[in-house]
Amino acid sequence: MKFSILMACYNCGPWIKHAIRSVLKQTHIEWELLILNDKSTDNSVSIIRQFCDGKKIRLIERNDRLHCGGAYSILAHEASGEFCGILDADDALDKSAIKEIIKVYESTSADFIWTQFWLCDKNLKVLKKGFSKAPDNGKSLLQMRHAFSHWRTFRTNMREKCQIFKPGLKAAVDKWMGYSLEEAGQGVFFNKVLYYYRQRVGGLSYKGRKEWEKMKIEFASHNINRLPIKVFKG
Repeated sequence: MKFSILMACYNCGPWIKHAIRSVLKQTHIEWELLILNDKSTDNSVSIIRQFCDGKKIRLIERNDRLHCGGAYSILAHEASGEFCGILDADDALDKSAIKEIIKVYESTSADFIWTQFWLCDKNLKVLKKGFSKAPDNGKSLLQMRHAFSHWRTFRTNMREKCQIFKPGLKAAVDKWMGYSLEEAGQGVFFNKVLYYYRQRVGGLSYKGRKEWEKMKIEFASHNINRLPIKVFKG
């Protein structure tokens, strides 16, 4: 099964080589890596081009600044795999990330799956286990402060069922993604660490609070019956 990894890059020159290499090390070999350069002003593009082969690793460039929401919206549209996963350009995947997540899709009725992650310092040194989890006591993702985090994946056909990414959204893109997918399909949490998240000052995690508060109000007004999140224990 082919898996599409989506990566939006804006000035991630110091880290993107590590991110790409973590994809190259995957034990599941049927994958594509789509990278959108969002008008970087550093050396990101020159680094990406060192890895591009026009087949498995492809660079998409735009003349306009799209920010995360717009960048991932285009990347999802370009994906040709049966599944998609988000890898931020300053993070890294465990070598079994794709293989393990496909196993869960094959074993469940999941439309989207997320896993646990390692919280790392700016040098990607592991500090502690992350905070991904299934919502408590039947709650929805909308009712949780933090739950839906890395590694975030979805069946590619979900792009026809909901707006997974909102063009123009600059921050809290993960929250929008989770809330939108939850309204359209079955979510599964897989409590296995498959992702390395680099925590650094200046990253979008520090800038999304206002966007998040707005979208919680918007999604709460939809009054949709969301399917309870399942937990995979395989």
